[in-house]
Amino acid sequence: MRKRLLAPLSAAVCLTVALVAGCGSASSTGASSTAAASGSSKAAQPAMNYTSPNGTEYEWQPAGIYYTANSDRILIDYCAYMLEHPLQSNGDGVIFASLDDLTRIYAPDFTVTRDGDAISATHAGVTMEVTLGSTSAKAYGGSVTLDAAPYEADSTVFVPLKSFMVSGFGKTDVSNGKFYGLGNNGDFQVSKDDVYNLKMFFRGKTVGKSYYTYWNDEIGKLEPVAVYIPTSYDPSTPNKMVVQLHGAGSTYAFADQDRVRPLMKEAEQRGYIVVWPGSYCKLCNFGASIPPAGMVPITPDTDLTNPQGHSAGKLADIALAGSNVQVCLDWVESNWNININAEYIMGISMGGCGTWAQLSLYGDRFAAGSPSGAFLEPTCFDWSTITTPVMYVGGTEDRNGYDLMVNAYDIAMSQGANIEKFVTVGGAPHGDEWTQEIPETFDFFDSHTK
Repeated sequence: MRKRLLAPLSAAVCLTVALVAGCGSASSTGASSTAAASGSSKAAQPAMNYTSPNGTEYEWQPAGIYYTANSDRILIDYCAYMLEHPLQSNGDGVIFASLDDLTRIYAPDFTVTRDGDAISATHAGVTMEVTLGSTSAKAYGGSVTLDAAPYEADSTVFVPLKSFMVSGFGKTDVSNGKFYGLGNNGDFQVSKDDVYNLKMFFRGKTVGKSYYTYWNDEIGKLEPVAVYIPTSYDPSTPNKMVVQLHGAGSTYAFADQDRVRPLMKEAEQRGYIVVWPGSYCKLCNFGASIPPAGMVPITPDTDLTNPQGHSAGKLADIALAGSNVQVCLDWVESNWNININAEYIMGISMGGCGTWAQLSLYGDRFAAGSPSGAFLEPTCFDWSTITTPVMYVGGTEDRNGYDLMVNAYDIAMSQGANIEKFVTVGGAPHGDEWTQEIPETFDFFDSHTK
């Protein structure tokens, strides 16, 4: 049995989903922008690295951060990050951040080396040199002046956040009232629409849908996740949980789509926590290296273990995308009281493929699963690994081919897959079938506890 930590997440790290509409917006309504730090001109922005070490594009590519003075949390886009060291302010109103936190916020593109009081920070290929106690620094081959001198406290180095990131690394500096932002591009703003939601974030939101970040040590960066907490949540009582995996055209922010609202309504009525993780890298299928049935031709020369001919690097990233779901769920368990015998998984399209992969690789974690919109290519997958009870949901008008799904189902059953139900939704196109079976899906989950 896995160890479960029961350290409740601070209410202050929660964020209302409405911030999605304003985050990273090009709108400048009500926003002011500072083009340069004190005593220096604004540097050119370095190009962020948005690909994994294996060359696969990251799914999450944040546009910037939001922060306020003396806070123990920031937003990366609209995802909460709890700082290892709270932001500090001096008497002149300069806000300081620790290099420890900047290394995580901008990972894997931010590294720091130190030689005594001399510090060298590299971000996206650009290096800035600073010295403790001095406002003079070097960046882009020239001199810049910081708003205040970096200092050390309790073995932690703090730097003036705005001027350090704007002068040294060309970030876009924007503000609106008491809220501040640092963008990775010139369109990043803090609009009037953002302010209400920023207030809610810094005030705290304990129930409903919010967005967070967690650290994945294996991939060396923060990852995003959306979580729905029902109003009935009681930290003293273990709660049921369902994780839903998004399709190829979406991200973890799939949770913000209108078609997900009925799922949250059902979760609210039944007291479920709902989790929407990202897939680490684009099109990495949450760990599924086998494509949907019929996607690629299967010939005598096909490598049945790698029918799409992925490179070794892409296969490694697919595996990391699969283990990332598990890291995410470990993080959820460490922050909310989860009944580890009542964890369920569902997914649509790419997420359906990922659901099959998660049930195959980590089936002992889940009490039941419900993929939809995709059966894995039946000749390339070991269906005997599906021992967790499954309810599959298919639509007759699915572009992936309802007939192919039925054929794959027959092969899966012949190999002993534990598919208890194959639910057909007449007339449902791809991506719509699961929305019409939400109560039935929860009934299925409720009927299974490990």
